[in-house]
Amino acid sequence: MTEIMCPAGMRDYEKMTERLAAENADILLSKAVVSGAASNYFTDAVLNDKFIHMYYSEGRRRIVTVTEPLNLRRQLPCEEYSLQGQGTPVSLFQIDLDNSRIDCGMSYLIRLRDGSIFMIDGGYFTHLQGERLFDLMKSVSYGGRVHIAGWFFSHAHQDHFGCFLDFISAHSHDIDIDGLYYNFPSLSLPEAASWKSSDNSSIREFFYDIDLYLPFVPRHILHTGDSFSLPGVRFEVLFTHEDIYPERIGSFNDTSTVLSVSIGDQRIIFLGDIQTDSCRKLEAMYGKDLSADIVQVSHHGFNGATSETYELISPSTALWPTPDYGFEGNRNRTVNRRLLSMECVKEHIVAGYEGTVRLDFPYTHGNYVKLG
Repeated sequence: MTEIMCPAGMRDYEKMTERLAAENADILLSKAVVSGAASNYFTDAVLNDKFIHMYYSEGRRRIVTVTEPLNLRRQLPCEEYSLQGQGTPVSLFQIDLDNSRIDCGMSYLIRLRDGSIFMIDGGYFTHLQGERLFDLMKSVSYGGRVHIAGWFFSHAHQDHFGCFLDFISAHSHDIDIDGLYYNFPSLSLPEAASWKSSDNSSIREFFYDIDLYLPFVPRHILHTGDSFSLPGVRFEVLFTHEDIYPERIGSFNDTSTVLSVSIGDQRIIFLGDIQTDSCRKLEAMYGKDLSADIVQVSHHGFNGATSETYELISPSTALWPTPDYGFEGNRNRTVNRRLLSMECVKEHIVAGYEGTVRLDFPYTHGNYVKLG
């Protein structure tokens, strides 16, 4: 259940946290991210058999309270994410997809310091895409059994998780997977009736398949402010569809969960397919605190994100999960023209031109490795 108080102020948030304490709630987390740009405050608590995640956005003057059954909440991992010490280099792979059937899709693989894998989306149902992904996983795992520390899904579009469904149907017994990470909107929302029938059926298929093939794998339902860490990498959730409420969800792409990935002192922001409405909320929540070294260009460069979002992120590297013809066909869109002209951006890595590439961290622009 998600509840919104808007407009709200800091005193309202303090009263709500005081009420939790008065009710003898177990406070698991109390975190303030204070800056001159925009401050955000977070509280996690357990009260009776409920898990409560509450946060106040100063920039948007609103409090969001998410309540869910305690037995459905899974502890997020918290492992050492320093790049110091022994281990493999942390690497990010932008995966070139087969776009013969569809002009979009997104797939990123992070090899963690212990050699395990963290996946972001995966691409469409394209024939043999799952086999190609499995081959890549085996190659980056140095020949050992594939260990997937986590698989994150930005949103429930087929070009982002279709490959995953094919992959687990073929290889669920060939891999070890520690957790799934996502936050999809409920099909019971009134606006769900206006979504594409394929979107609704895809969400149902996703849950059917993970029940069938990965019944014992923990499922982490992410909320804004959640953070977790795996060897060499720290993750932070910046935005979910819960930040849209009480407004109706206009574009399904705006249900994208925005993920910040920190590797050492470098930061990557994965925007998924986020579009204008959600970008405006993201900008209000974080302002210049969105600053990052690398950005994943939203919605394959079609019509996602805003110029203001990219300017706040101010990246030196832009990753384009799009085929070559998609890049050329959309490069003159207003937002793309602005992104392509930003002086801070030193390189644009387009999947359709460069093929699959590897970025080793710490990363210096221009030093990516083409894998074909």
